[in-house]
Amino acid sequence: MDQPFVKPTTTPPATGQTPPPSVNADQAQLDVQFAGLLPHYRATQLIFNGRRGRQILQHRIDLTQPLSIHDIKAFNVMNLKGAFAVITALNPRGQTQSDEANNAANAELEKHLGVNELWSEVAVDGMSADLAHREAGHAILAPRKQAKRLAAKFGQLAMYFFDEQGFWLVPVLATGEPELLNARF
Repeated sequence: MDQPFVKPTTTPPATGQTPPPSVNADQAQLDVQFAGLLPHYRATQLIFNGRRGRQILQHRIDLTQPLSIHDIKAFNVMNLKGAFAVITALNPRGQTQSDEANNAANAELEKHLGVNELWSEVAVDGMSADLAHREAGHAILAPRKQAKRLAAKFGQLAMYFFDEQGFWLVPVLATGEPELLNARF
């Protein structure tokens, strides 16, 4: 099982070494973008679309509500047993992209998941609370650190991680601490 979330420690740069100003400005821009999207991340509804044989299964999780035993059972039926991450390749860096660019990014993510045997075959759409915005994503069977590296590769500000107790909002390109959004019953 993944290690619990701990606050990362940082080592100051060696004397006389400072990061280039462009790196700091870029990170600051990502953090501002993330801060603006944070209320939306916290209020997301996750729509899980899986299969059991020929049967199509769908289950909705409202990240503002505690998880129920029914939610956990739905994950198990979809073969999402244990910890998993929910990531997308759409709208990298929090910037809206064209449908063509998003479709290409999603296809690249699916190719990567298949090659690395991380694909759970459960699609997960993240939807805004008002249902006006929807992004396609995937539940992936990977430890948090590996999932975070993959989300970074696809330019994501953050990802969701289920640790068997609840969903965490985990900053990826943005800085910050993981935040528990909803805990089990």
